[in-house]
Amino acid sequence: MHDEGDGWIAWSRDAYTEFLRGRRGKTFHVYPYGGHSGDVFIRMGTHELLSDLGIRTTADPRRADVILWAGGYLTMWKDNLQALGDLLGRYGRVEFVVGPTMFNALCADWKPVLKAQAQKISAVFARDPLSHECLRQAGLPACVHLGLSHDPALYLRNGPLMTANRTAGTADHILVAMRTDIESSLPQSAGYRTLRKLLPRSLADHWGFASRRSYARRRAKRLARSLTGDLPVVVKDIPRTCHDYFLEIVRRSKEVHTDRLHAMLVSVMLGKPVFAYETLDQKLEAVYEHSLRGRPGVTVTFVKHA
Repeated sequence: MHDEGDGWIAWSRDAYTEFLRGRRGKTFHVYPYGGHSGDVFIRMGTHELLSDLGIRTTADPRRADVILWAGGYLTMWKDNLQALGDLLGRYGRVEFVVGPTMFNALCADWKPVLKAQAQKISAVFARDPLSHECLRQAGLPACVHLGLSHDPALYLRNGPLMTANRTAGTADHILVAMRTDIESSLPQSAGYRTLRKLLPRSLADHWGFASRRSYARRRAKRLARSLTGDLPVVVKDIPRTCHDYFLEIVRRSKEVHTDRLHAMLVSVMLGKPVFAYETLDQKLEAVYEHSLRGRPGVTVTFVKHA
């Protein structure tokens, strides 16, 4: 298995790996939920882990013994929670497993979905200790195994894809990969906060998202202008592009500035220095502390937005 004996994640002794190893005689379907390129890397790492464990997979959920939601940020998007609920209702006799995911109280209400179908779910894993504690306090029945692991994308680190791109790395530009969606940190002006309090909830949410996106774009451009030096600066929210282009842009970077979790993870796996910026949910910090701190070759500097 990957990352053994080099100071990185000991996957062979990981709780998620141990759980999956106990199901090697079963056929898995890895559900391809909606998302961006970061979610693609999660599923790629999951497939590679299952393959290394000798677990069969199928593209047809009707032929599966286990349907596996590979992980990520299930709780962020209502569409993904709806998809999980639909899956649980459609394939009633199949075992369901939710891979390493972030759980918090910021966005969509995930607890009712898991509780309503808990008898069909054999295990749910968190990818950081704070999420694991949220799971423990959610009141799920004892029949659901709760575990703590790591983001599955990190399993790719010593696989052929990341190894080849790490070996081929150059330093052609500086990358600014900042998000412009609802997870972006909010403008901090007093006027912004006051206006949100005065507007009706629905209008405030609509206006707030548009303002946050515009603010995030301006902030990314301001950050790019502040990075002086001989190298060009590329401003690109790369997880919103196809995953091979994502890899290419990071491979050619001298350093990466980002508030995207998987931009941070891919950059670290390719040996790039990362400047990580704060977000509303602190997920970069949580995953860094649990999975990356102290690993050899990892250079991550956390930065607060100006």
